[in-house]
Amino acid sequence: MLDKTGQVTERASTVARRQAILDSALRLFATRGLQATSVEDICVASGASNGSLYHHFGSKEGIAATLYAGAIADYQQGALATFKEASSAEAGFRGCVKHYLMWVRDHQELAILMLAVEHSDLRELASDELAALNDTFRIQISEWMGSRAAAGDLPDIPRDLVVPAMLGPPRRFAELWLQGKTDTSIDDAARVLADVVWRGLNARTPQATKKDGHARRPTLQERARRTR
Repeated sequence: MLDKTGQVTERASTVARRQAILDSALRLFATRGLQATSVEDICVASGASNGSLYHHFGSKEGIAATLYAGAIADYQQGALATFKEASSAEAGFRGCVKHYLMWVRDHQELAILMLAVEHSDLRELASDELAALNDTFRIQISEWMGSRAAAGDLPDIPRDLVVPAMLGPPRRFAELWLQGKTDTSIDDAARVLADVVWRGLNARTPQATKKDGHARRPTLQERARRTR
């Protein structure tokens, strides 16, 4: 029977073994691809036994799903911090575009895995965890957008279009960059695409409409109040 010190040591060893499997699998997935990587490859690279791998993750696909959910959580945490620190809608949207591309630059193996998993059925293996993460992400973004709407500088577009409009261009660039199909550096792309995204969104803010000299269209919030 283990004493408390022994139990702590055993737990630490288990955590380290689990992390070694994740780290080794990530390197292999990023270099060889999901399909070409076998359970045996991961065991050899991590020093773990088949039994340990299956105990922690159930399958190779379970490892990929775990890595994917962890990547989503890490990215979302940084994105939410960027929004919360922003003092304006412009700072928030520009900052989020830059955060996404800098996250890809600093986590290339995870970014490659994310793109691979997004195009597969593996997301279903982490569906509950992803649903919880995405619900929290949407709620907190909605709260931030509400504060910017109250300040009058939120672009007047349906809220379910904001994230696609904001992350569509940088996400596509990131995919090409990871494939080595771009000449522009990712740092330069972050600056340029932040401008592109904000200019597109800014055309629909109340302030921009006033500057154009045209009658301002009522915002979504104003239109909603009128229909009550």
